[in-house]
Amino acid sequence: MRWIGLLLLVAALLVGCSSGGTRAATGAAPPATASNVQGSSTAVPTSPPAPAVWTREEAQQQYLALVAPGNAHINDFKQLSLTQKNDLGVIKKTCTQFVADDHDLATGLAAGKWPAEVKDAVNALIAALAEDRQTSKIALQRRLLARHRLHL
Repeated sequence: MRWIGLLLLVAALLVGCSSGGTRAATGAAPPATASNVQGSSTAVPTSPPAPAVWTREEAQQQYLALVAPGNAHINDFKQLSLTQKNDLGVIKKTCTQFVADDHDLATGLAAGKWPAEVKDAVNALIAALAEDRQTSKIALQRRLLARHRLHL
């Protein structure tokens, strides 16, 4: 199979190379390109490609941006635990927010362009967040099952 692909590639190259000789023999001009047209001002601007990975400083900034919402909710919860520690509705809402924060953090971490020196730590954090979510799901299922048994 490789030989067929190689033969097709060689044939395509030969056809491409031989078509230039035909044009020269017939006197036909080559197609106009930006490199052979004099006075052409239609240069296409190109933007530099995005870096494959972040620098260490960029990675630090991105990480802090990813954890900021969750850290703010933790601080809010600390304050609520002092003032409204018996309000189950507030606690449930805050815990729900923690789960959403963990999901957003894991998604952001997975999409990051982390440098090689921190990639293992980031992957470990993603795995830990996934394990926490799984533990939370199991706890919720047990709680719902226990509530259901109370109603029977």
